Amino acid sequence: MKHWIGIIVGIAFLIGVIASIAGCKNASNQTMTSPTTVEFGGVNSISSKSKNGLSLSLSLDSTTYQLYQYVTIVIDEKNILSKTNDVRDSDEWRTNELSLGFCTYGPFGIAVFQGYYTSSDFSATAPLVIFDPSPRSCPSAASPSSYSFQPSSDIANLNIDSNPGITIKNQEISAEIPMEGYWSKNSPNSFSGFEPGVYTVLAGDEWGALVMLHFTITNTLNSSTQTIVNTTSNQQPIEVISVLGPFQPFYPGGPTVEITLKNVSIEPVVSLTAIFTGLGPREYNFVFDVNSSNALLSDGIISDKLSLVNGAFSNNITYPLTITGTLQDGVTFSFTQAVPIVEVSSTAG
Repeated sequence: MKHWIGIIVGIAFLIGVIASIAGCKNASNQTMTSPTTVEFGGVNSISSKSKNGLSLSLSLDSTTYQLYQYVTIVIDEKNILSKTNDVRDSDEWRTNELSLGFCTYGPFGIAVFQGYYTSSDFSATAPLVIFDPSPRSCPSAASPSSYSFQPSSDIANLNIDSNPGITIKNQEISAEIPMEGYWSKNSPNSFSGFEPGVYTVLAGDEWGALVMLHFTITNTLNSSTQTIVNTTSNQQPIEVISVLGPFQPFYPGGPTVEITLKNVSIEPVVSLTAIFTGLGPREYNFVFDVNSSNALLSDGIISDKLSLVNGAFSNNITYPLTITGTLQDGVTFSFTQAVPIVEVSSTAG
């Protein structure tokens, strides 16, 4: 059962309708609609149509963020019909983990997970505490019994059944949520910034729609030591197995280096590039033979060699390597980590 206390509608949402979306029942028997990628609000976006003429959209302003950079999440509910759409309030939530924060409400909510998850396995772990868990009191109020959406719009009237009935007009059913970290589950007063690695954003609405996106927090290069804060490799779709060189035959233009990578995600990889910096006057791009018809499957390993023209390296010194690519489900990834290039000239044949 829902506990209505406050309402948030639009980016500046009105105060006053629901206590917490986390109190909604889990309607796991609902059929999840197939999401389609759309251009909405940011460069990392996805949308899912629902059975009642609405579309739930989730958008991030990037796929990759630096340490301590804000991650801006936008969630929006839109009428995709070319006529006015009157939609009754529902309670068909796909999961009870969704929220917009304490004392705030919209007909949708979000959750953020540390790691790469899909719609089939996100329920196996608990989401991060992304909203301030400090206890506080919230004003009581009634809940919308229906929404009257304008044609092809996210603007709606909120109809509240009471005596007499109340209509809150022309509200934008969307929310913009900036965040830079999460609270500890064991220590509510302890806040931490997002650590380097991959994260999953889940969004859902009360009519059963569910969508997911992923983003990466990258390492920060320390130019004075030529090292990068290490990532947790099992949070990345790609693991660096080895970087070796120089290989024979030796060319006067620069040494030949081989990079070997492994797909540690459950999704096949359909594009993959590794870029070395710090080895010479330019970037050195390793483009792997991976595409939609020649995908790198889960647990698959692939290698690529490149001659570093005008480049050079020192044995076992770490250099920044940026790995970018695309998974088969359309999700893109990009992360940077420090890797050593291991000398093999004494054994290479």
